[in-house]
Amino acid sequence: KVTTYLGGSLYKDKDEVEPLRTGAIDISSHTYSNWNAYVPATEIWDVGGLFPGGWDQKLKVLDELMKVFDPELQAKAGVKQIGWLAYGDLGTLGNNARPITKPEDLKGLKMRGISRRMAKWQESLGSSPAVISSAEVYTALQRGTVEGAMSGSTTFTDRKWIEVVKHVTNVDGFAHMFFYIHMNKKRWDSMEPAAQQIVLQATREAQESANKVALDEHKKAVQVIAQKTQFVQLSADETKRVWAPTTKAVVEEYFKDSGSLGQQIKQLIDRTS
Repeated sequence: KVTTYLGGSLYKDKDEVEPLRTGAIDISSHTYSNWNAYVPATEIWDVGGLFPGGWDQKLKVLDELMKVFDPELQAKAGVKQIGWLAYGDLGTLGNNARPITKPEDLKGLKMRGISRRMAKWQESLGSSPAVISSAEVYTALQRGTVEGAMSGSTTFTDRKWIEVVKHVTNVDGFAHMFFYIHMNKKRWDSMEPAAQQIVLQATREAQESANKVALDEHKKAVQVIAQKTQFVQLSADETKRVWAPTTKAVVEEYFKDSGSLGQQIKQLIDRTS
């Protein structure tokens, strides 16, 4: 029998690492960069502009990335990586000051950042980033604690941020998030091979479903945002030509901090671009 706990009802996303490592929970899907204390390269989805080919390239390399990361996570964190789930885009920017059509428009804005890597990128453009929980953003925008926020398009609709921002820009393909599914290594090793294969097959089926859902939900969210705010849609070409180059310093720092694993990832990205 499998008992599931949805939506952070057992542990919050950022608090799942230790319970999973110790076996307090057997399996979990969560933000990949939660493992950065053990494997710094897991911050891969926190770096915008890292993949020149955008969404399609990321889908192409996800399974290969698992082969790179899994041995490291097993050895250093005590977890087995068994699959991944697509969340969708992370390139949606909303604010109450002005339309954002180019990176320079972020200068001077106090913006909510998604992560420390993304916050460094925002800071390099002259923004004043604050890394706060998505659950706190609505109130922060409402009170003016921050002037704007960055996240996925569905977050703007699901968490009703569109009620408290005037301008929204979607930077097509700039960044995406994938949640990886991990299992306590001892629990995994205790399973019969046939049972392991059943688990892996289930994750593959979930992956296919999540991919479609992520794209469909993004399209629906963008339509709603366009109706409710002053909306700007930037093309994938603009992202590649104008936005991605602004992340160069953050990308280089990511590869440096990731050591030999970072070099493997860089080679994989270059090979599939």
